[in-house]
Amino acid sequence: MELILGITNEIVLTLFDQKLSKAESFIGETSGGYVVALLTDVVSISEINADSPLLKSIIVNLNSERKNDVYSIFRNALSTRYKISANQTALKRILDIP
Repeated sequence: MELILGITNEIVLTLFDQKLSKAESFIGETSGGYVVALLTDVVSISEINADSPLLKSIIVNLNSERKNDVYSIFRNALSTRYKISANQTALKRILDIP
């Protein structure tokens, strides 16, 4: 799963596992190729403007992931009980997935 700017969970977890004073660059693969990342600062949430593109991107990604999680949990629960098929068009419309 890609988060902000094509950065994956693996990259984020690796970066934040490091001590800021001893941070090293990390190379990770994304769907668009490779990314090199280096954590240089951690910003308090109180320092982020409500209109910040970063904050808006985080909100969009969290909403998308929440929708995907609910769909996956629901589908898996149904598939353990019943033989099911999914109407992808209807599901995308209901869950507002592009």
